[in-house]
Amino acid sequence: MAYSKPTIAAVLMTVNSSSWAISVQSEESYNGGGFVEPEENTTSEVAELGLDLNLLETTKIVASLFCSCLSLISCLVAFASYLIVKEFKTVKEQPRHWIVWNFILSFISRDIMHIANLTLAVNLTLAVNREDETRLINVSNATLKGLRALTVSTILPNFSWMLMQAACLFASVFYAYGNVGLLFKSQKKLKLVLVTCGWVFPICLALVWTLHQYITDGDFDFVSTPGWICIVAPIYIVVVLNIVMMITVSYAIAKKMSITTPTEADTRKTIDKRLGKLKLTCKIIKRMVTFTLTVSVLLGVPYFVSITILRVVPQKSWLYIVIDFMNYIWSALQGFLVSVLFVFLNQDIMSGTKRRLSSITRETFV
Repeated sequence: MAYSKPTIAAVLMTVNSSSWAISVQSEESYNGGGFVEPEENTTSEVAELGLDLNLLETTKIVASLFCSCLSLISCLVAFASYLIVKEFKTVKEQPRHWIVWNFILSFISRDIMHIANLTLAVNLTLAVNREDETRLINVSNATLKGLRALTVSTILPNFSWMLMQAACLFASVFYAYGNVGLLFKSQKKLKLVLVTCGWVFPICLALVWTLHQYITDGDFDFVSTPGWICIVAPIYIVVVLNIVMMITVSYAIAKKMSITTPTEADTRKTIDKRLGKLKLTCKIIKRMVTFTLTVSVLLGVPYFVSITILRVVPQKSWLYIVIDFMNYIWSALQGFLVSVLFVFLNQDIMSGTKRRLSSITRETFV
């Protein structure tokens, strides 16, 4: 196959799409390096708006890379906070903390893959500028498809652990008020259920989709039928289930908080103690419900925008360019937002981290 040097826009658009698997064309439509050249009408439409397509894609890459690095750093700090707080290591007693810990871990893996995709884009852009054909040819179509497969395997666990968070709150309220660990006879069984639902099942879905695409020589597109079954549909189902469960839990908490009439056998001291504990538990659950509901919307928006809105809005418009750019930034900052909501704004975690750091400091220097 004859090799033709791709433009910077072709490199960036192809590697960008490997992050979100929006569109890949057939093998025959690739040039020697495996890059899809943008259509002439797309380039001209962007030019009519007074923009350079190369500059636009480069700006999107740089901004996304910066936000992804910020997200990864914040997730690592949040992850470390859980590691040093000893009282949150017991799964049975604090399952919600262990779920958040794995939730953040899933974003660390996802941010690493996103940065790997963006770093590849930067390196290939430099190769285009230097006319380094050897480096471009070595990046084959199989390499780009492999990146897509790995990226999908890190995206799906974000949503599965978000579902585990919502399910934990739901079970706490309706089946084991205040302590979901009571639903399981052993810590080992609870941990096995969480790991299976949070990691094993979504990775298996990604693996099935990847194998199907390789066997059928597919285009690794989210919007294909296998993509809808293994990726898009599960994401939408998780988002809808989270919203429904959180609304249900909010209603149940409001209803339980309104029930304050004691039985005749209760003493005033017992009543105060019972209501105080109930209000404290409800306060914690309401805060987690708010955070989980917020994250459900934050995680669902980029995929809804990519699959629906950006396919309807004309590319020859400022609206498309602005929405597309903000969608990339929003997606790259998701790990940062999750860290802020579930860790940096969590007084239990922050106070426990400060106590542990103070203890380590005293043991080291005294």
